[in-house]
Amino acid sequence: MRLGRAGRQRGRRKRGQSTDHMERLRVWLRERGWSEDVRLKAARFPTTGRGLQAITSIDGGSTIVSIPAECIIVPGTVDRSPIGGMVKELPAALKLCAFLLFERIQGHSSIWGPYLATLPKSYTNLAYMNDAVDSLPAVVRDAFLRQRQEIDNSLGLLRSALDISFARWEFEWTWFTVNTRVVSLDDTVALVPYLDLFNHSPFVQTRAGFSSERGYFLTIDRPFSCGRQVFINYGPHDNMKLLLEYGFVVEGNPNDVVRFTLDDIREACGSFSVHFRKFALWDIEEGLVCDRSGPSWMLERVVQTACLGLPLEPQVVFRSELDVSLVLRSQVCQVLHQLLSMKLEYYLVQTHDCANSRQKTILLALLHEHIKILKKGLFVVEKMQTPQP
Repeated sequence: MRLGRAGRQRGRRKRGQSTDHMERLRVWLRERGWSEDVRLKAARFPTTGRGLQAITSIDGGSTIVSIPAECIIVPGTVDRSPIGGMVKELPAALKLCAFLLFERIQGHSSIWGPYLATLPKSYTNLAYMNDAVDSLPAVVRDAFLRQRQEIDNSLGLLRSALDISFARWEFEWTWFTVNTRVVSLDDTVALVPYLDLFNHSPFVQTRAGFSSERGYFLTIDRPFSCGRQVFINYGPHDNMKLLLEYGFVVEGNPNDVVRFTLDDIREACGSFSVHFRKFALWDIEEGLVCDRSGPSWMLERVVQTACLGLPLEPQVVFRSELDVSLVLRSQVCQVLHQLLSMKLEYYLVQTHDCANSRQKTILLALLHEHIKILKKGLFVVEKMQTPQP
């Protein structure tokens, strides 16, 4: 399933209104020195909603967009604005949130009005769907609650700094606008008008650059024929991040992973009378994943360490060689197989828990993608168990 950011909401707008906003943005950009690198037009596509369509063929390696520096919103833009003094101590991305809130309040008097008018009025991610939290599958609910805590923390920081009145929904709009559109620029972050009209594909590679002459520019690695939608790559995001931040899931996403915790591994180890020794408190869980090629190096190494009865400490886990005998190797494979089987059973149960969610279709898409990864992982582990000639 693939429906780009706010695609459904955009589809409800009158076509003429959307076209007018696009033309105003183009005029605004041209007045500030923008010239189109390739010929593109806004169009609607069945799977993504609004996107950009190639009017002529585009060669691989082409620069598809370059936006002048004065059209880009960076923390320095905020510092020079009327609210600069209020938010000078805030993190860079939160400064951009404050700036969007302030400029929206200015209405038609804002010089950024043509850009603001092209932004969606709301989003298709879970935070906007008003589902009861309890109706979400547990694996999604946990990630959603972590995201909501991050939003709450950011809202608290902004309320204490910004001396203007705004509602929570207004902040959530700015938070998701920034979170889904911000790009890295040298040692800071930026919002780049027009760039966010491109939809995402993990199967396209893009290269970003910046110079005072060209502004922010993007090149693509592959050609697009006339009439095709032109995609860019938002980054190596897995489907859980895409769902939470952007509101869509990509089928066959090469960056997708199923995540595990130390508790998952401890439970799987317990099935074989393998017990964890005391381990240091360090950030280890980020690498405990299974992707389409099988269990990650970190996941396998942590299981090996546990099977050897060694403590899960960096100097042990990252040791260049672990003494893994054939017998122990078999036990490691058994634990990995149990770990993936338990997670697969968990996901299969979760598919039934989507029944009461208004977002059943998108949630099932996520779970089914993860089920495919786990089945592929089990196949890889079973091959690891097969003696090699």
